[in-house]
Amino acid sequence: MTVDGEFTYPRANLIVSRKGFSVEVRAPSGIRYTERDRVMEIFAEFLATPEPKIALRARDVRSWLEPHMAVEVTDSDRERIIENIRNAFAFKGWVLAVE
Repeated sequence: MTVDGEFTYPRANLIVSRKGFSVEVRAPSGIRYTERDRVMEIFAEFLATPEPKIALRARDVRSWLEPHMAVEVTDSDRERIIENIRNAFAFKGWVLAVE
């Protein structure tokens, strides 16, 4: 669920939440998810559909980049991250498809 005023769009393809995370769509095939001081690169596919639609596999939400690689991404973390990305995309009218 999104709240009015929760997100900003400071530059192309970057959505920032007041809740402390950001989602950046990076061509040709990725999403950069940032939460506090941790960053994750997630493989994504840009689908050829009338509305902007991006697909990712839940299993690809699996590890933080250095220096946080040792921090485990639990199933509840994965669900939270996917929901955050879904809400950020909805703010822009984009659709997230999760496999």
